[in-house]
Amino acid sequence: MQADKYGLEVKLVEVTKVYAEETRKIVETKAGTYEAEAVIVASGADPQRLGIKGEEKFIGRGVSFCAYL
Repeated sequence: MQADKYGLEVKLVEVTKVYAEETRKIVETKAGTYEAEAVIVASGADPQRLGIKGEEKFIGRGVSFCAYL
């Protein structure tokens, strides 16, 4: 919804390759090739929760998650 608010184009496609050329990013997908100044990758990671008391209550209010490799 935030992307729509600012008029960004959202594509939900399987990406096969991403690379940079000078000031633009090239994204190759099964649906075609796209060029952009910026690319946001939303990989859909699932957070690993601790399952401790109070965790659910404080998600977004001190307890947060991040994805890492």
